[in-house]
Amino acid sequence: MQWGAFPRIRLKFGVDDVSGLDSSTPAATPPSDPAQVDAANPTITLAGKQYAYDSLSEPARQLVAAIRASEEEMKSIRNQLALMDVGRRALVAQLRLAVENPEAFQRLQNPESANQPDPA
Repeated sequence: MQWGAFPRIRLKFGVDDVSGLDSSTPAATPPSDPAQVDAANPTITLAGKQYAYDSLSEPARQLVAAIRASEEEMKSIRNQLALMDVGRRALVAQLRLAVENPEAFQRLQNPESANQPDPA
């Protein structure tokens, strides 16, 4: 069977999750809401229906692990994007200063020249 033959499945945060998987479960991360977790019986929820993790086939468990890995990677990338946005904002502020007040921008670029006495 080719990949195109599989139906598309969309996981939605808050509706479909793999919470309840503790660190003793392979490829699991701590659940986001510990109050909803029964550590003795970890479950996943798909389309509003709960399934015991222990009852899943090995391919299904591998898919759960892949989902967890993709969630972690997405979280990491969101954090990287946030850092890049901070840098971009700083660059925009520098550009604005360079365009609106080139002398002040130049002093910021060469702070040691700003401390030297004027030769005139």
